[in-house]
Amino acid sequence: MGRLRHSRFATLALGCALSLGASRATAQGRFELHPRLGIYFSPGVLLATYEPSSGQVVRRRQLMSPTLGIGATLWAAKYLAVEGAAIYAPSMVAITDSQRTQDATSGVVLASLRTTFGLRRPTEGWSLYGGPGVGLIHRGGAARGSGAGDTRPALLLAAGGRLALKNSPSFTVEVASYSSWTNSGAEPSGTGRRRWHQDVVWSWGLAIPVAFE
Repeated sequence: MGRLRHSRFATLALGCALSLGASRATAQGRFELHPRLGIYFSPGVLLATYEPSSGQVVRRRQLMSPTLGIGATLWAAKYLAVEGAAIYAPSMVAITDSQRTQDATSGVVLASLRTTFGLRRPTEGWSLYGGPGVGLIHRGGAARGSGAGDTRPALLLAAGGRLALKNSPSFTVEVASYSSWTNSGAEPSGTGRRRWHQDVVWSWGLAIPVAFE
């Protein structure tokens, strides 16, 4: 009889341990889908090219536009996550020469993979987060002055805040800055000056948990 009681106790203890371990694994493996809306803007001139036929420098600049994006976040630890995201902005391109400015239909796709560090657990009230990452920026042909688009690597720095509601989607707001190389000026010789160019996205969204604590 004593052996049976010990056996039941051991089984119960093992079950509790497995349950606790599963609970911790779920908390550490919290997965979220992150749809978001936002605003895209790109300060400064994107590209300047010299046109020999007219003797003019033509400048191209991305215009502000709304954005639509989706992300997937895995919280691998209490305060550490990895996120992949893609954002589309139907940003037009302002093409300016010495006589006029005209807007051309274009678009920008920003894809990224980043590390996120949270100051609090993602399931507790208000929290702040931020982190670096890498990405790709694809621009429509109008931004390059040709029919073909252009894709370039970028460095990413993002920061934001979130309001978590237990077992419900969290509300988020963040700003992300993508840095890439571009030609900021052009000379009659055909040479140009290269500089860092910023693409900035303000976004608001929902972090929808797939696994709960």
